[in-house]
Amino acid sequence: MKKSNQILVTIFVQMLIASIVIYIFPKSSNIIVPVVVVQSILLAIFVYKWPAEYLRERGISEFGGLKLFSGLFPPIGVPVLLIRFLGLVRGLGATLIIFGVAIICEVMLALVMLRAGLVIG
Repeated sequence: MKKSNQILVTIFVQMLIASIVIYIFPKSSNIIVPVVVVQSILLAIFVYKWPAEYLRERGISEFGGLKLFSGLFPPIGVPVLLIRFLGLVRGLGATLIIFGVAIICEVMLALVMLRAGLVIG
């Protein structure tokens, strides 16, 4: 499996684990808060790492300051980085992949929190 695909699977697995922990301990805030903080930090790290691995697999290794920009401001930086090096169509496609996985994982976590009664719904 390619390293970029491993990162996507890792994002999904860590969110799945966080969702399970939150579902098992729905009313214990001293467990939920650290789990949500850790999974948010991990999501940010993986969203930072994925574009670089994706571009390396396609033979692009010089990113300049765009990699740091994509890590600090992912909603703007990741599309800029990918479009800059892959072109408009392939860059937008790659952007949809990483943000699609992140959104699916966040929706999964929100549904678990709603089901556990942690969100007013």
